[in-house]
Amino acid sequence: MIRMAYLLFVIALAASLHLGCARTTASTGDIEKRIIVLYQERLTQECRVSETQMTNIRSSIERVIAANPVTYADINAKEKALRAALARSPSDPAAVETALAGYKKVRERYRLRGEEFNRAVEEELTAEQKARFVLFQKDFFRHLRSVAAKAKKQRTTAASDEP
Repeated sequence: MIRMAYLLFVIALAASLHLGCARTTASTGDIEKRIIVLYQERLTQECRVSETQMTNIRSSIERVIAANPVTYADINAKEKALRAALARSPSDPAAVETALAGYKKVRERYRLRGEEFNRAVEEELTAEQKARFVLFQKDFFRHLRSVAAKAKKQRTTAASDEP
């Protein structure tokens, strides 16, 4: 999926709001695990997935994650390194190039994991469920982006109200 890292960040934010996670105490990994649980619950409901199918999907998801354990925290770390390389004055072209390559590599691994994740889910679904899955994903991510936008607006409003 395009912009998978951004979408998963949005999911993490939305899940922290939806699940009542305190952003100051929950790690990104904990939030990602909770997102997967929420995603699986909604997938079961929206796509009418049987218990047997869901058991197989969970096993597939675990295999995908184990085979490619990149997390949003990894992307964050590479982004910080890239920002740090750019912040140096004057910037070192070799350091910037290295940081950029590292960032692109981890983003690509994350994107591929998302594609593998989708393939693993679709392998277990009937044709009707696959169609529902496509619509479910679109609606799920749209809702999460909406929740994230509202949360951002609330944080901005709260920050401007502080003395």
